[in-house]
Amino acid sequence: MDPVYVYDATWDSDLARILLEVISDGRERAERARPMTAEQSNTSLVYDDRLILKLFRRLRPGRNPDVEVTTALAAA
Repeated sequence: MDPVYVYDATWDSDLARILLEVISDGRERAERARPMTAEQSNTSLVYDDRLILKLFRRLRPGRNPDVEVTTALAAA
């Protein structure tokens, strides 16, 4: 069996910036990207100290409190 290599692109600034461009359909770009180190089950990327992208690594069925709070704050 051939070895399998796994690479976490969230720790690579260049790939993290490409991710932002892809998910925003090119509407957002950043000079810098860095992961926040405080979270354990999710990953948040900070772009130019003006945008945060939260990636959920453990998906569970049902409502997600992080999504609910963010949606409520955006609506307010």
